[in-house]
Amino acid sequence: MQLVRLGVRSPDEVLEQLRDTLSADMPHTSAGLKAATDPTVATGSAAATADVAGSQAEGSGTGETVSDGATAATTGLTVDARGDKAVVRLPGMSVDADGDKASVRFGSFTINADNASETVNIQSQDETVRIQAHDDAAEVHTRAPGDAIRTTYMLTDSRPAEAGWRLVGYEARGPVGGPVVIATVHAKDRSSDAVFDAAKELVTLNVGE
Repeated sequence: MQLVRLGVRSPDEVLEQLRDTLSADMPHTSAGLKAATDPTVATGSAAATADVAGSQAEGSGTGETVSDGATAATTGLTVDARGDKAVVRLPGMSVDADGDKASVRFGSFTINADNASETVNIQSQDETVRIQAHDDAAEVHTRAPGDAIRTTYMLTDSRPAEAGWRLVGYEARGPVGGPVVIATVHAKDRSSDAVFDAAKELVTLNVGE
């Protein structure tokens, strides 16, 4: 546990440096997650939407088969499908699928998944939650909205690093201008919820809710 004074540095700069330090303790995990990042997930889904829209133009109305696909609609639900592409719309939710790729929007969350590369990316609209997962590894960022610093970082993998770590991370809290109380976590068991809970309790004890 440490108390960090910000000085001329911003909270983001301090925490980014700490994330880099922690992820260096699990280099195979951080490198694997970076390599698995697939920026074409969203564009693939957008292409699926465009293709299905073109198919609709060929048909004559709701529930009619168009080309090699079909459209259907009922109160609050529309489905447009063509081959391995599909677009589904529900109140507050949308699904765009194209083969192995899918983009799901639910409330303020967006989930991009690619089954071929075994990647899942989850992000809230305000970026208070960001999760990237690949194979048996995951990187999680969360922060509370507002100016105060309340953030959690976690990097996990089923495969241990050379030093045996399967989980590293931190819990950080403090006022916007600092200082920031940070509890760092290293664990050789990725299912170490109790360790992170203890870190949160320790930081809360020093900073408050």
